[in-house]
Amino acid sequence: MKGIVIFTIFILLSVSTQSKNFSEVKRAIEEAVTSGDVKMSIGLITKKDGDLLNHAAGFRDESGLIKMEHDSILQIASMTKLVTTIAILQLVEKEKIVLDNQIDYYLPELANLKVLKGFDQGSPVYLEPSRRPTVRELITHTSGFTYDFLDEDINALVNMGLLETTLKDPPDGMFLKAPLIAEPNEKFQYGISTDWLGVLVERVSESDLITYFDKNILGPLEMDDTFYEFPSEKMDRASSIWIRSNAPLPSFFQRLFLRVTAFFSGSDLIHVEQLQPKSAKKGSFEFYTGGGGLYSTTSDYSKILRMLLNNGVLNDHQILSEEMVDKMFDNHSSDHEIQLGSWNMSFGAEANWGLGFMVHPAGTSFGRSENSASWGGIFNSYYWIDRETGIAGIFATQLFPFFDERFIKHYNTFESEVYKAL
Repeated sequence: MKGIVIFTIFILLSVSTQSKNFSEVKRAIEEAVTSGDVKMSIGLITKKDGDLLNHAAGFRDESGLIKMEHDSILQIASMTKLVTTIAILQLVEKEKIVLDNQIDYYLPELANLKVLKGFDQGSPVYLEPSRRPTVRELITHTSGFTYDFLDEDINALVNMGLLETTLKDPPDGMFLKAPLIAEPNEKFQYGISTDWLGVLVERVSESDLITYFDKNILGPLEMDDTFYEFPSEKMDRASSIWIRSNAPLPSFFQRLFLRVTAFFSGSDLIHVEQLQPKSAKKGSFEFYTGGGGLYSTTSDYSKILRMLLNNGVLNDHQILSEEMVDKMFDNHSSDHEIQLGSWNMSFGAEANWGLGFMVHPAGTSFGRSENSASWGGIFNSYYWIDRETGIAGIFATQLFPFFDERFIKHYNTFESEVYKAL
């Protein structure tokens, strides 16, 4: 009887200690909302054998009546890139793709790829590249491709009607006609490289991208809340998108709309209808973007992170080999600076690019170990993977523009409190 009492006390103390430890993590999640900096936030901590915490704060609708929940569905944007990269690496392991083959070996339409070198009297000037980018350079964003909103010259082509913006929802793939803006392996330049990887997956697998994902990644990992086309029956879990009133939109009238709306609403967080999730029937999309477009929940996405913590295995399914997972965390980008326009996501730490994400060879000041990895999506959703410590985390909101200074402050606090609690 005495042993039972002692054991019971031990269990209670353990639970109490864990609760106390994570209370500061929860506070960091809630503070992002109570401060007025965002309308909602959600944070998750996971380890190899399951989630430690999945906590939500705020409201997911415009009226502020529907509470944010742990199973709320987010637009994860560029967090899609990791899924596409995993698909590519699976095909590498099946010897259907070679990382250092030039991309036109698989996609002959890229054999005539050109480099945009500016304009002459309003007309674009193109040069022949020394070679075509490799599959590896597409994965590491050293191919020479970029996004229109990150480069003035590519954006000029959009304004001239020669390209479609990558921000169109849903896209039709016309943006893939964009030229390079630099020689392959000249520099790190974030952009449509992963969208071309999505085309490559489709071409090699002879199936559309979501079918490949469902069969080889999402299905085996039991990610039932991850999709491109939003099922109507799940719309009641959709999270609204907000935009900061000082967002650097390309049009003067768009910027004016935000400022006027903010003035009359008394808030610098604006609900813009065009950005909100929309239901769509499966198979209705003509084009699935490998670089973005997926919806997911934090608990769903954590399964990908846990799979990587477990060296490629989850739910008794071998998604990737341990050797390939190891390669993902190596430096594959030489010494190129990891920079996205004015955004620097290195968090003040040394940063390289692995296969699918940014890698910190020396860790970070928040507590991440050496060779930990991280990335995020344009609506301010961020994840990290720390294999040495055996944990991964996600901290997200649904806010544009990317790398919002006020939200990043809360992200830093969240991650720091996670490591303090471990």
